[in-house]
Amino acid sequence: MQQRLGSNETSGASAARDPVLTTAVVAFTLLAFLVGSVHEPWADEAQAWLIARDATLHNLLFQLPHAEMNPSLWHLMLILPSTYLSYETLRYIALFFGTLGVLLFVYYSPFPKPVKIILPFTYFVFFQYTVVARSYCLFALVIFAIAILYKHRFERPFTYSVLIALLVYTHSFGALASTGLIGMYVLDLLREKRFLSKQAVIRNLACISIPLSVGCFLLYQVFPIRQRTLSTRWYFDLDHTLYVLKLSLNESFTGITVLSLLILLISMFWFWQRRVLLLYVAMVTPVVTVFSIKFYNYWHMGLLFLLWVLALWISFESKTKSRVPSIVPYTRKIVLGCMYVVFGFHVYWSAAASYADYKGSYSCGRDVAQLLKHSGIKERRVYAKNFWSIAALPYFEGKMFYNINPEFDFGYWTFFEPDRVDDMNMVLASRPDAIVIARQHSAIDFDGYVRHNFNGSVFWKDRINESNHCTVYIREDLDQETPKEQ
Repeated sequence: MQQRLGSNETSGASAARDPVLTTAVVAFTLLAFLVGSVHEPWADEAQAWLIARDATLHNLLFQLPHAEMNPSLWHLMLILPSTYLSYETLRYIALFFGTLGVLLFVYYSPFPKPVKIILPFTYFVFFQYTVVARSYCLFALVIFAIAILYKHRFERPFTYSVLIALLVYTHSFGALASTGLIGMYVLDLLREKRFLSKQAVIRNLACISIPLSVGCFLLYQVFPIRQRTLSTRWYFDLDHTLYVLKLSLNESFTGITVLSLLILLISMFWFWQRRVLLLYVAMVTPVVTVFSIKFYNYWHMGLLFLLWVLALWISFESKTKSRVPSIVPYTRKIVLGCMYVVFGFHVYWSAAASYADYKGSYSCGRDVAQLLKHSGIKERRVYAKNFWSIAALPYFEGKMFYNINPEFDFGYWTFFEPDRVDDMNMVLASRPDAIVIARQHSAIDFDGYVRHNFNGSVFWKDRINESNHCTVYIREDLDQETPKEQ
């Protein structure tokens, strides 16, 4: 057993001595640092930082998850940085976890060297889950750690169960994917129990209670949902389901429906050959089902990509006898070809998004904050419109927006509050020092105010997915020219 348990450590140590692989990790880190150093965090990144900075532990654990619809792990991890360090630290936290995930993949995955070198630079791993600093930066790290331990799960049930619990508590969609891991863990344990001692079976069953308990706590945190910004509608029509399935397929594979479907079918045949198909389906189905009937966003599609990589990792490493052994070598080459095709698209998307972010503005939050500071705007004398205006808040120590949470001293956006009615006549009558209107470029001028427009765009692969533009009105007596205006 000790020899088997040490196989991963031995292969990892050997890979760490490979200069080509080490160069790939260093290149990933340097390029991610280069792009991340100019990335301007947008409202979703700011919201997590503000929650960690301003929320009480009780609010963070038992009230805000009803609105955020996600577990609190990322916010808990940001408490100390947001208390003692500057907002710029956020990008390096994401870089740290992204690099750790890449280290695990490069040094411990069973794939050929070209795969180890290319995957770190794919779109979700490099840009969406490392440069953009959100809880998703934990996905690759946790999923790759699960892949490393998968073949030893019955011998190391506690560590394996803790890793699944981390996936549960990283994100709600991670929790959905973990149901497949938990279900297959129990099913495989029942299948293998005749080869295990009674004590080992009991220990494994006891350990699986860890992610189950974390999952129950997550349900308690999230429900009932008090979210006003997401659609309350449920979708149970075939057209919507087919649309979401097609979108999920394309966004996680190649963007070309026929090619993506072909690669998925080849992958599923390979998984069936290697007896991993049920695991893959069990992980993906809950995620895609919620995508179809309730809610999804583009960046969630990266989880499907990583689950595909996880299933491939297990299938390449598995010692289980194949269903048709004679064709395994040929199928393996075809699957590797499919991986290279998918990675080719993703590396292109990664390069396109990184270049756009490096040359342009992902968010105008930092520019807005600089304008307000440059004009000497005081706390609580700024009126803000729309959730995305909070992208500027983490650059200030205090609360800047007097109309957001007016009775409280915190800056994050509480989605469960009543809808805000914006009467600009009333706003102008109160003569605020500044007015921040997010998600638009306004061409309207107000008497007594100077208008500034700023550009921001949510770069998605090789296109712009959403606008992050912003218009700021500064009182004429306070306005000072700024080179950031666009």
